[in-house]
Amino acid sequence: MRRTLFPLALILLSPSVSESADKEYSRPPHTVEIGSSIHHDTSGPLTGLLAHRKEPDTGVSKRDEQGEEIENTFIKLPGASRSRIEPSPNSVQRGMTGTATPSPNMSFNGISNVFNVNPPDTNGDVSDLHYVQYVNRGWAIFDKNTGLKIDIPGDADDVIPGNAFFSGFGGLCESINGSDPIVLWDKAAQRWLFSQFLGSAAPTPTQCFAISATSDPLGPYHRYAFTFPNVNDYPKIGIWRDKNGARNGYYMVVHEFAGGVFQGAAFVSVDRDRMLVGEPAGFIRFGGYVDAYGAQPPHQEGFELPAQGTCAPFVHLNAETSDYRFWDFCVNWDRPTMSTVSAEQRIAASSPFGVGVSPVEQLGSTRNLDDFEGNVMYRASTRTFAYGGPTETSMVINHAVNAGDGVAGIRWAHLELPNQDEILLVDGAEDRSPALPTVTTEKRLVEDGVYAPTTANRFMGAISIDQNGNIGVGYTRSSADDHPEMMLAARMFNDPPGQLRDEVSCTPAATGSQTGSSRWGDYSSMSVDPVDSCTFWATNEYYATTSTTNWSTRVCSFRFPECGSPDFALVTLEPTRSELCTGDPDPSFSVRAATLSGFSGMVSFSDANTPPSVSIAFDSDTVAAPLGTVFTAVGASLLDDGEYGFDVVGVSGALSHSKPYELGVSTALPPQVELVEPSGGMTDVGVQTALRWSAAERATEYLVEVATDMGFNQIFYSQRTALTSTAPILFSGTTTYYWRVTAFNYCGESLSSEVRSFTTSQPGSCPAGTTTITLLEDEFESGANGWVTQTVQHWHVWEQIAAPPGIGMSTTVWRATNPPIFFPPTSSNTSDQRLLSPMVSIPSANIVAAYVRYDAYHSFEPDPPGCFDGGMLEVSTDGGVSWTQPGDEQLISDPYTGIITRLGVPGWCVAVNGSSVAAAVDLAPWIGESVQLRYRVVTDADVIGEGTPGFFIDNFSLIACEASD
Repeated sequence: MRRTLFPLALILLSPSVSESADKEYSRPPHTVEIGSSIHHDTSGPLTGLLAHRKEPDTGVSKRDEQGEEIENTFIKLPGASRSRIEPSPNSVQRGMTGTATPSPNMSFNGISNVFNVNPPDTNGDVSDLHYVQYVNRGWAIFDKNTGLKIDIPGDADDVIPGNAFFSGFGGLCESINGSDPIVLWDKAAQRWLFSQFLGSAAPTPTQCFAISATSDPLGPYHRYAFTFPNVNDYPKIGIWRDKNGARNGYYMVVHEFAGGVFQGAAFVSVDRDRMLVGEPAGFIRFGGYVDAYGAQPPHQEGFELPAQGTCAPFVHLNAETSDYRFWDFCVNWDRPTMSTVSAEQRIAASSPFGVGVSPVEQLGSTRNLDDFEGNVMYRASTRTFAYGGPTETSMVINHAVNAGDGVAGIRWAHLELPNQDEILLVDGAEDRSPALPTVTTEKRLVEDGVYAPTTANRFMGAISIDQNGNIGVGYTRSSADDHPEMMLAARMFNDPPGQLRDEVSCTPAATGSQTGSSRWGDYSSMSVDPVDSCTFWATNEYYATTSTTNWSTRVCSFRFPECGSPDFALVTLEPTRSELCTGDPDPSFSVRAATLSGFSGMVSFSDANTPPSVSIAFDSDTVAAPLGTVFTAVGASLLDDGEYGFDVVGVSGALSHSKPYELGVSTALPPQVELVEPSGGMTDVGVQTALRWSAAERATEYLVEVATDMGFNQIFYSQRTALTSTAPILFSGTTTYYWRVTAFNYCGESLSSEVRSFTTSQPGSCPAGTTTITLLEDEFESGANGWVTQTVQHWHVWEQIAAPPGIGMSTTVWRATNPPIFFPPTSSNTSDQRLLSPMVSIPSANIVAAYVRYDAYHSFEPDPPGCFDGGMLEVSTDGGVSWTQPGDEQLISDPYTGIITRLGVPGWCVAVNGSSVAAAVDLAPWIGESVQLRYRVVTDADVIGEGTPGFFIDNFSLIACEASD
């Protein structure tokens, strides 16, 4: 069909024009860029290229690389998005279910670190015959039935360099073996897709593609080079097709940088259909999505396609609002300038989530790992179901979140995507009867959950969905008591909502930890076998033994035995929970028997576990799948105050499934809340203070509001909670606040409580009703006084100097330098500088608080919004054998700037308003202990901080607060 190839030169147009065949969207201010490959050809068989291949004159081969860390610049979420939101108690799966995920039926080692680089960038995909894994700068072919690597003549390790595809192609794709590789099996075309970007060292930002001309991964390839206006870092690719092929494409997210500065994510599509036959191919690009670092394109599993005209849905998350963000990319290959990207659409998660977690610990290593907070992890897998299925098109995604107490958990989400041009009724109206599968017009959340069954961290996930709607997840598990290990967890479509089955291991029994870097991943992958559409294939990294960068990778497959057998699932587009006030009408619900794997037959409905005074009245208690019915919970509105549940059970022959429904009932409004503390007009309230109030009868939740004015026009804090207190809130010092609490239930809201005021003390000062005990005080005017300096790396060390101008300090200060200050950058200028305080015993009797206070100035090389170099504070209770870093919540003032790249832990690197700051740290966890403090600075041998670089401290004191009699 179609397609006039657009010219090589880029065309930049405003997407404000539209075409009637495309959906009308309100468009963001992003321009459409049109271009084509700068070079393409078709090679001979890869076996021939390998036989005649010479090492390139430039670039890096696996025989000369020296321990390189793969370049990527990762943009962390801004401070507000990294808030350590504690999840609600019911939103996290905190225990095992007693039902195991199927054990791996294949488990074998993949590519190891033959290129001596880190991290591995592990991904792979599966075809009818092979599993192909592409890791960093090399790829390998495995027999998927045996796990054995296919022999490559003349290559001792059978790992093929990534630029081997481009032997004889010329240009940068041939001469540079890049990184951030992607391999995909285009199952509909029976072709392999390989791609890599060439890094910032390439004189022109380039993405290289090799598309197999046959299903044989060692056969000929159609080869393409595309160039972009900015460095196209961390590309992620997916395949999207619709029924008439109008939206077909290989879709990408690339993260663009210019001069090291993030320019935003770009959404790109290259012309799949032309590339499959080796014709000149173009691309369509929308750039400048500055808040979309870590977004993903869709990638289809299965052979069923969405309706014609359905656009490719790109996805990301927003941790500030706990929802998922979508943009529909509608390519128009016939008239490419008419291509559009929709305005952003948002789907709320079922409960709030936060992504600010503590660094991930490992057994036997002081190096903490990065959990990739804020990124939707590769891939965003989709599956379209035949008419009558549980959804029209499903998308499953995962990302790491705070599962409580700063532990990282896997948050997974199953979302439904509408078939955007689906057939409607003749009059254009949609029949909303639950008897028919509904044509959805908006994206919606099917279900989600957070998997954290133990206190270990779980992160670096990959997810997919099989033909029966079952979900498989692979991820890394690690803790101070565990080496990082590749784990698998899964759920069947009809399993209890929000739960994954118990995890199983994919890695060997003996594993190790990583000591050389905080980066782990940087991604992994999960695929579904195209032969049975049931078998999940996962790959990720692990360490066989503890080492700096001697990583290994693993490939595992598993499947649910029931997958592929005709079955049904109980589904609904309507809410499964109703909240009632006495006197409301009894609630009605709907349920439908969705078909899976060709199921047909009658399904009979009944109820179970229903409250004694409630009866379930079905409009029809037997239907032919995929039809459904409506039912009413008769008597529900007369229940007493409380939470209730019941199940609807569907039965067809030997098949039986249930779906839970919920009722929340209130009989009357709650009374007015009575405030407890702080008391009205209280002064010298600590800057970290919890608010408490009395429980109100019948209340289901409370709205807590704090403002800086009596009229509550300037809201400082607003939070809903089911508890009768807040967690400690960090207030500003010497400020008057006003607070009130309102109770809610299913009948509405109460009158708000009285308004009380309180005034906070100086940060780090003892609260009212206590006496200050000074345990250690030093203005650094009389020598070291028991302070000890250490240098672990090279010769840079803390020293006492006269305060330099420009830092807001005077007299003598301690300083750790940010080398190189006076010397040219060399490897000898990296540093790890440490300043240890004298030992101090913090008493416990009648002590209600303890603080350390000091003046601080810090300026190091930033890695926005983190730190390439930086300083930190640590506490030891065992004489310096082990050290603990105070968390964000303990920093009363001067919060951490971000993650220090070298260590993977939070630190300071940016001066506060260009001057010093009065820092205060809460030492409550160490009351009753003998403590030693350590100020630590870690730097590389490169750029220094702005202004006066280094870490300066002065006017140190450690105090305890004793309760007055």
